[in-house]
Amino acid sequence: MSNAFDYLDLARGLVLLGGAVALLGVLAVLIGSAVQDRRFVLSARRAVAATSFLTIASAILLTVGFVDGRYERSYIYNYSEKGLPLGYKIAGLWGGLDGSILFWAALIGVVALITTIGFRRGQSDPHGRRMEPWVYLVFGVVQLFFLTIIGFVNNPFELLLHSPSFAGDLQAFLARFPGGVVEDGSGLNPLLVNYWMMIHPPCLYFGWVVYTVPFAYAIAALITGEQGNYWITRIRRWTMIGWLFNTTGIILGGLWAYVVLGWGGYWAWDPVENASFLPWFTSTALLHSIMVQERRGMLRTWNAFLATTTFVLSIFGTYLTRSGVVSSVHAFGSGNAVGMWFLCFLLATIATCLFLIALRQPNMRAAHRIESVWSREAMFVINNLVLCAIAACILILTMWPKISKEWLGQDMSVLAPVYNKVTVPFFVLLLLITAIGPALGWIRTSRRAAARNLILPMVASLPVALVIQYGAELIHGGEPRPLDFSARLYPTFVLLYVSVLISFTVLYEVLRTASNRARRSGEGFAAALVTLLLRNNRRYGGYFVHVGLAVISIGIVCSSMYKVQKDFSMERGESVRIGTYELTLSDVIQETEPNYEEGRVYARMALQLDVRTDAGRTFQVFPERRVYPKKDNQAVTEVEIRKGLLEDLYVFFQSSDEAGHINLSLFRNPLINLVWAGWIFMIAGGVYAALPLGRKRVGLAD
Repeated sequence: MSNAFDYLDLARGLVLLGGAVALLGVLAVLIGSAVQDRRFVLSARRAVAATSFLTIASAILLTVGFVDGRYERSYIYNYSEKGLPLGYKIAGLWGGLDGSILFWAALIGVVALITTIGFRRGQSDPHGRRMEPWVYLVFGVVQLFFLTIIGFVNNPFELLLHSPSFAGDLQAFLARFPGGVVEDGSGLNPLLVNYWMMIHPPCLYFGWVVYTVPFAYAIAALITGEQGNYWITRIRRWTMIGWLFNTTGIILGGLWAYVVLGWGGYWAWDPVENASFLPWFTSTALLHSIMVQERRGMLRTWNAFLATTTFVLSIFGTYLTRSGVVSSVHAFGSGNAVGMWFLCFLLATIATCLFLIALRQPNMRAAHRIESVWSREAMFVINNLVLCAIAACILILTMWPKISKEWLGQDMSVLAPVYNKVTVPFFVLLLLITAIGPALGWIRTSRRAAARNLILPMVASLPVALVIQYGAELIHGGEPRPLDFSARLYPTFVLLYVSVLISFTVLYEVLRTASNRARRSGEGFAAALVTLLLRNNRRYGGYFVHVGLAVISIGIVCSSMYKVQKDFSMERGESVRIGTYELTLSDVIQETEPNYEEGRVYARMALQLDVRTDAGRTFQVFPERRVYPKKDNQAVTEVEIRKGLLEDLYVFFQSSDEAGHINLSLFRNPLINLVWAGWIFMIAGGVYAALPLGRKRVGLAD
């Protein structure tokens, strides 16, 4: 074990230097504001950029350490090993607490760099020049906070010898690693050895990090008293990008849970899952309320509140994941000292935001008022209130076990049925508002015009919703028993109906508008439709997002209400049946040792199940259980999913015993693939809305 100064020592030095530079940048803004000297603003810009470069370089060096196999470093030892494929070694950067904070800081650096470039290109705008230093102040404070944690609280570059496992005891270290050479690591958590590990966390983290930009501009607007729409126009694209990555992170997290955890579902209202959802609600509200401020000069204070709240909730999610305040399969452990740091930062941020909003609120009056409830801006306001109400309910329910224990002295847990009972009425209302919105215009729509725009979609949606429900019931087949009438009506049919209604109101609005354009311009309908979609991509991209939301809703309802589960115990040669599938256990494959040469770091026991359907199709599935020797023989199940257009056959290998009995859980999940298809619709619509095609460059539907 060499004592020479190496690149990982350099990486930690870059973190400490970055923290010092960030502090200088913060001081530059404060001094420059006091003496009214523009040169200090330029110094702050350089400080933010330099801090960003230093942080990114440090993260890259730690990643190189993972690839090089520098197992003498505690963090690399605990989250990597020789036998891991390259992708998982790189993913080790965010696989644990210490590295994930550095990764977060590096992503902030990327976003901060892009922001400084934007200011440099737009130096002539007086609004931008006035707000610029305060944006740098926010970035500087956030960077300083994260780098302080990395440098002094959760150091990912710490030597294994100095880690809590050995606490500097050289004799114990040498007894464990003769000659002081650490030849291999202990490996990733087995639940993380999945390809979604390389995609889901970066997407979710980047979405949360991007919310720093709207937050920084909102704080700058509040400090400077900015009354115009400059800061709103600057944050539209950033909010959209953050929302797209946040959405992708949530869906991919659900897909990861679906293919790994073995319970046949994708969303369990786990506290950390909920934490990823909270900023999504407020950022969705912000995307809609931005349009109201642009179009009508309203909701100025509200937009500042949403921009700051979205950032606060992203930090809250980080706190929840890393503090151990709640129990979760996704958390980084319990009792971490870093939790108190995040809590203090969170409380300080909330106090600052509330003070600034209260200070500026009297001067941020709306230019107009809502003139009619039958108007698009009224629907946006109701939409915002419902989204925030859902977020508030989920937040309270998530923290209720902690609240009840600390304040009421009772250990209480909140299970999924409680979340469903509380939130489903709000989701119904949200979907209904989403369906009605496209039928209404700005300022005022007569009841007659609104009825004319809604009656045909409302009538057409009824048989389609009934057909979807009937199809799901056919797939379900009444196993293990049919739904009772009340459950079939609410929430099942009600949710299906309003989801279909969204699609039909969007379709009717597009066709009606294209037809009117063709009639006025004299061009063909197809040409009018293409022109309409290209010139108003912001509006129609947003509508496409709404259709994606409707598709996801249909998938969730059908796969939740009509899911079939059966548990079996069987031996080789025996057959079991679920719905139209007959499964026969034909073979049991055992590999009792890992194969590091092939990148397999686990032993495994796999089942070969021959499947035959009533229609005569045959195929095989191979669920397995994996045992990881370096993780105290922790067992992880690899489920087998046979995907179909109408349903998934989901096979979970629970356990086996010495007598040769195999315990299986089988699931049939109707229309579950609509959840993933709807996500593709949403992302495609969001990206299309952000393209610079029409007169309005970015955002969601007008």
